[in-house]
Amino acid sequence: MKKHVVLSDCLVAAIVLLCSLLLLCGNGADNGRTLFSIWCMAAVYCACRLSFVCVGKYMQYILPVLIAVACLYESVLGILQLTGLSDSNNCFFGCTGSFKNPGPYGGFLAVCIAVTGFYALRDCSKRIRIITGLSALSGLIILPSTMSRAAILALAAAVLYLALTSENGKIFLKKHIVWLAPAVIVLCCCAYVIKRPSADGRMFINRMSGRMICRHALTGVGQGCYAGAYGEEQYNYFNTQISRKGTDSTDWTVLDQNQRMVADSPEYAFNEFLQFGAENGVAAMTLLIALFVIGIVQSHKQRTAWCGGLVSFAVFAMFSYPMHVVSFQILLPVMLAAGVSEKSAETGHILMVKYANILMLIILTVLIACKIPFVYKQKSARSTWEKTEYWYNSGFYDYVIADADSLYDYMKHDSNFLFEYGQALSKTGQYEKSDSVLMQGLKISCDPMFWNVMGNNSFERGDFDKAVERYTHAFCMVPNRLYPLCRIARTYFARQETDDFDYMLQKINSFPAKVESATTEKLRKEINELPVTGNLDDTVNKTHKFR
Repeated sequence: MKKHVVLSDCLVAAIVLLCSLLLLCGNGADNGRTLFSIWCMAAVYCACRLSFVCVGKYMQYILPVLIAVACLYESVLGILQLTGLSDSNNCFFGCTGSFKNPGPYGGFLAVCIAVTGFYALRDCSKRIRIITGLSALSGLIILPSTMSRAAILALAAAVLYLALTSENGKIFLKKHIVWLAPAVIVLCCCAYVIKRPSADGRMFINRMSGRMICRHALTGVGQGCYAGAYGEEQYNYFNTQISRKGTDSTDWTVLDQNQRMVADSPEYAFNEFLQFGAENGVAAMTLLIALFVIGIVQSHKQRTAWCGGLVSFAVFAMFSYPMHVVSFQILLPVMLAAGVSEKSAETGHILMVKYANILMLIILTVLIACKIPFVYKQKSARSTWEKTEYWYNSGFYDYVIADADSLYDYMKHDSNFLFEYGQALSKTGQYEKSDSVLMQGLKISCDPMFWNVMGNNSFERGDFDKAVERYTHAFCMVPNRLYPLCRIARTYFARQETDDFDYMLQKINSFPAKVESATTEKLRKEINELPVTGNLDDTVNKTHKFR
């Protein structure tokens, strides 16, 4: 048994232990949902490792077939969606498979193609090669339709690994490197130019994530708190520049205009390693990276087909959020366990490793079993809230509050629930309670609309200075949105500060919003006609939906 095979088990145990201790010490706000996912992934890893110990010979055939079937299913589902025979899970995209967005869908296909493609090309059972070959081919057909650059890059990384580790591949690269290198560079440039705002936005998110890691290197910002901490980090970044160079607290002209325009309120970091480090600290991030490295190295040394899948997954994880999607949460531990176990199963295992995995699996099973009742109640509460949202969209806020009060303990880590609950409280005049709920939401969300609604609460209470402060905070968090400026102007108008109102009105009319739409036109029209209409309150719901 190679010592790095044992090391992979130690790394999994260390990650579970460290994350559990961090949450036990109060470092988190998601009530264990992130930790529950980590427990489940570790349990799958241990179960898969033990399966190779007990029936390793059969696992070498069972797992590739299961991956091939999953890839075939997703490919067929995507084809049906493209042809209109099945509905997509996202009204904005025609091809999402069983996922909610085409990005994770493309990433799942890329990882599966990498695994099944390697199996189809390696020396193994003819039946396995046929099944995996058909699966890889079907995935390749549908993958371009997802338009996921991260998925295509992930698959390209796996193909490059295959080329560099095979004699024929090395010969091909040496022979055609003269035109291959420029072609790859041109393709990468085209991929960047086609979706440049998106690419720049991802790089800006990485920059903010890096600042968060430096600021909270030891323990991180807390599990489930990434988005909330991101919002504050982005606010500090832009507010500092405006404070130093600007003529007033909303002077967007002193900001880098590209950064201002790509700034947003992301739910994920679009880089699993950076998000894991931001939430759990540098030590946890180092352990996660080490686990991937050990898995890839061991799988490469044993020449298993899982190495391509791990390489593809690692690359995709640097540009998306696969570890927050259930399908990937199953796929990753399976590939890690198989990568370090497939060949070693033929030569036997150290008993200590076997019993260590059994012990860890028992502990994890107990922890998961204890957590399942609460997770089930959370799921039930979420289902109930989906029905309650009808009353929210219809404006029956009293009904919303009645249901939200009973669901709060199970939904207080859902940012959409907290916003709608806080907004309903604001609409019914319960401003103090609304502020309390919205402040809870700011721990787990970077949506500036939380600050806008709290500003509305202060405005309705007559605390105009506090209202302006909160609207300004919302603007500096994402300084490409028009609504906070309109609310500031509305506050100046209410205080009859004519000069400040006129100044803000000029800024609003010249403000370049990130997205110009019917909503922004309506906001400008309402603020210009304010002496006649005097009402901007109804716009907050629509603005939140198009955030």
